[in-house]
Amino acid sequence: MCENGKVEVKRVLHFGALNNLMMSVFGRSFDFGKGEGLELEEMVNEGYELLGSLNWSDHLPFLGWLDLQGVRRRCRVLVGKVNVFVGRIIEEHRLKRVAGVEGDGGVTVGDFVDVLLDLEKEQKLTDSEMIAVLWVRSSSSPSVNCDFMF
Repeated sequence: MCENGKVEVKRVLHFGALNNLMMSVFGRSFDFGKGEGLELEEMVNEGYELLGSLNWSDHLPFLGWLDLQGVRRRCRVLVGKVNVFVGRIIEEHRLKRVAGVEGDGGVTVGDFVDVLLDLEKEQKLTDSEMIAVLWVRSSSSPSVNCDFMF
């Protein structure tokens, strides 16, 4: 984030906003540029790139089966990575609940994953539905989108 004594403000703000969001959604922060943080950053960037890319089959449906630009293939790969990544976080939360890691007063420490897990039985949410909600929530917040202003 610092090159030749210059701080990349855009990158610092991007990581700060993304980490703040990850804390509220997943209940933890990530060390961006390393390990899971790098993996998350790559998935978010790939998602934004796919959202902004022109897909000819959207305009000419008869070309859809060709996937000329590889957009569908890239989306399938990204969905697989997101399912594994977010599924791991959901499973970690479930294991913490089983182990009895709770906050004050016996109430589970609340982040968005915990909210969805509380609704899981009541609303009959599947893991796929939880993953979709968590991914959309974690990658489309205005606090993350503000990096486009810089």
